[in-house]
Amino acid sequence: MKQTSAYQILLTLSLFVNAGLIVAIIFTALRKSDYSDIINTDVCTTGQSDIRIVVSDNDREWETLSSNPSANKKARKPKQYENVFKDLTKEEIWAVLDYMYKVHDLGLVKPYEANVTDNSILFVELYVPNKAEVLAYLSGNSSRPLRQAKVVTLEPLASPPRVMEYVVTPLPNPTMHFPNPRRVKQVPFRVRPPGNAEMAALVTLLRSYMRPQMEELLKELYGASFVDCADRCLTITATPVSTAFSLERRIWVQVLYQVEFSTLYPVGLQFLVNSQTSNTENWRIEKIQFTNLTFASFDDLMEQHQKGLLPKISVHYPQPKGEASHIAGMLSLRGQFFPSEPLAKPRQYQPNGNRFSIREQRVTYHQWQFSWRMSVVSGIQLFDVTYANERVVYELSLQEVVVLYSGANPVVSFSQIMDSYLGLGAHAHGLMPDVDCPEYATFQDTVLLTELFNEPHVYPSAVCLFEHNTQTPLRRHKSNSFSSGFFYGGLVDTVLVLRTCYTLFNYDYLVDFVFHNNGVLETIVRSSGYIIGSLRSTAEAPFGFRVHDDLLGNLHQHLFNFKVDVDVVDAGNRYQTLDLQVDNRSWPWTPPGQPFYQTTMRKNLRRTEKSAALRHDASSGLTYHSLRWARWQLAVTRRKEQEEFSSSMYAQFDAADPVVDFQNFIDDNEDIVDQDLVAWVTVGMHHIPHAEDVPNTATPGKELTFALIPFNFFGEDPSMASRDAVRVDAETENNSLKMERYGMPPFTTVYHLPTTTQLS
Repeated sequence: MKQTSAYQILLTLSLFVNAGLIVAIIFTALRKSDYSDIINTDVCTTGQSDIRIVVSDNDREWETLSSNPSANKKARKPKQYENVFKDLTKEEIWAVLDYMYKVHDLGLVKPYEANVTDNSILFVELYVPNKAEVLAYLSGNSSRPLRQAKVVTLEPLASPPRVMEYVVTPLPNPTMHFPNPRRVKQVPFRVRPPGNAEMAALVTLLRSYMRPQMEELLKELYGASFVDCADRCLTITATPVSTAFSLERRIWVQVLYQVEFSTLYPVGLQFLVNSQTSNTENWRIEKIQFTNLTFASFDDLMEQHQKGLLPKISVHYPQPKGEASHIAGMLSLRGQFFPSEPLAKPRQYQPNGNRFSIREQRVTYHQWQFSWRMSVVSGIQLFDVTYANERVVYELSLQEVVVLYSGANPVVSFSQIMDSYLGLGAHAHGLMPDVDCPEYATFQDTVLLTELFNEPHVYPSAVCLFEHNTQTPLRRHKSNSFSSGFFYGGLVDTVLVLRTCYTLFNYDYLVDFVFHNNGVLETIVRSSGYIIGSLRSTAEAPFGFRVHDDLLGNLHQHLFNFKVDVDVVDAGNRYQTLDLQVDNRSWPWTPPGQPFYQTTMRKNLRRTEKSAALRHDASSGLTYHSLRWARWQLAVTRRKEQEEFSSSMYAQFDAADPVVDFQNFIDDNEDIVDQDLVAWVTVGMHHIPHAEDVPNTATPGKELTFALIPFNFFGEDPSMASRDAVRVDAETENNSLKMERYGMPPFTTVYHLPTTTQLS
């Protein structure tokens, strides 16, 4: 008989799919080989609706295959794997810096010493080699690709001022540089990410406005100030204004109490700064927002105050209440402690140590192998993911993290934050043993060069890897029937987890890649951290609830975009949907003329990029052209080196004319039949803050997932080869049990085993 073999992608998108929508999508690898060349990608939304993506080859004759997946695949040549994806070493970064600072025409100043008017390096990272070169090398048909670096520079002294991306080559001894060929659009200086020098200049500007009269006004209104504030200080956060709303570079600045944690303590005072020129002496404050009133200058604000025309506010410096020793934003223990006695929580341990290995960022775990790296801009990336020596994913990588706030004040309403402008990779470090990762986890550092440092910097514990016993069966069945036998068979779902966490000022995002032993690769995102709030008012009421004292927690959305370059053995794929429909035919075994309702499916080959995009409605923020990937829950496009990312570090400022406009990936509407295809996956949720989000947002209920799942890829469940399995047979003749642990140690709690009676 004919059978299609594939990998599925399952997506948890808690809100973007219309209820009842069920779709299946298919990629195909056309190659003369057996059915194992086919991968089906299934995308499902938990609790709302199911979307199935299938990546497959043409229907083929079914063959009887071994349960050992390795026996069904063509084994790679046994050679030492050289990881072309590993991040730059300290020595390589130093070599790049030494070369770049000697390029006289660039006139670069070291980042930590640079002013806004100086040319400087923003960051240095690996320039990932072209896919064609990598595949040729991995297949043994070419030499190893060159090691190269990507260097991003801020060049205000150029005419016109610009941001440049260079490729520096070859490493470890660079001799030349050239513009990044993947950056096809010139990057104007106007859309550069805000850096340390700019933030320092912004603070200097605000201090220049803090005349004694203004400081006295702040103390009168808020019981705190900026200058000479002792232990009652004010601080600021900055919200860039996109080119969708301003052709000049502007930043809204919010004033908050400098306490733990500041975003829970806004005071209702905001400034609009024009920072268009590179000459900071020409920067100016254009507007002041006090509660719901707008003033042209601080003098106007002070004049209205002296006339007694400012609205009364009930904002006070945060203090512990009563006998408490904490304020609401503190992460210090309080309340009725539990457990009543300090009894240790349950722990896992590894009796034989790690069952996985890591060499130069290449991980091997049972049948799995993959490489990981950390991009300065977009964060964690996986490359060359194989199961049983067969590549199933060429690249699985985070692209962008977005939070879209709603509110009745300029700072919150303009808080449409594309977090990659902060540099996700530089904000992944400091994972805590026994909380963020198990105590027995293997922690990995990263080495990056950003404008925060003049030299390569080690970011400790940026990633952890650990094998985790989920205490949930991966599969199980207990049979107690004469027709099928009396036995139990099961396998606990033990997985390998690669985890990182991005702390982006107030929010923390944990990203997990979870490798199951049946060939499933799951991606999970969890959110925690502090919310952003506003002073409670009538105008703010439609945007949230009171969460503490005078604080309103503003409604917002979280969106995460991933790149999934699924290679079905080779790169020639096609994309097909399985459209689930209602079949209401009458059958010979049903009453004559009476419809019998069932579900059936119709295969629908998607031939072009426009036909292959699955739209959802995330209405807020989508006027931002730099955010147009968020229109699509799933889009499938032809892979191009120039379409490396769906977003960019410039997206925070460039919404009117984005450096990377994802919609162009779709609008050229290229043929996608038997091509190298990429699935762009968006997961997200709305968050309506409530009192229990103070002090911290908790992760339960805020998980977003998608998974790659084998679908007729193997002859049977590949986990049948796992020694972790347990089988118990009832021998009714002598009223005993026969247990098989496949060489593993016996159970220690035998009294919990099923009895012969329970099995029979």
